[in-house]
Amino acid sequence: MANSKLQAIWNHPAGPKTIHFWAPTFKWGLTIANILDSSKPPEDLSYAQQSVLACSGLIWARYSTLIKPIAEELESCQCQSWDVSNCPVSTVT
Repeated sequence: MANSKLQAIWNHPAGPKTIHFWAPTFKWGLTIANILDSSKPPEDLSYAQQSVLACSGLIWARYSTLIKPIAEELESCQCQSWDVSNCPVSTVT
């Protein structure tokens, strides 16, 4: 029974054999790094870096709803990336 479930996950259209699995996996690394950077004072953050990550999050969140199969994991990762990147940018004056 466990073998059939693992086989189903492995052969899924958005499973580990496809970019639909690995793109959000690696993009979460950027989001986690951004979360760790959020503890820094706003003066120490790079406005350009945060802006690029926020724009990238918005663009890829939209794209993830258009591809087939719909990459819900990628969309959630990108929305979180936009949210985490946008907050420090809005505090920098």
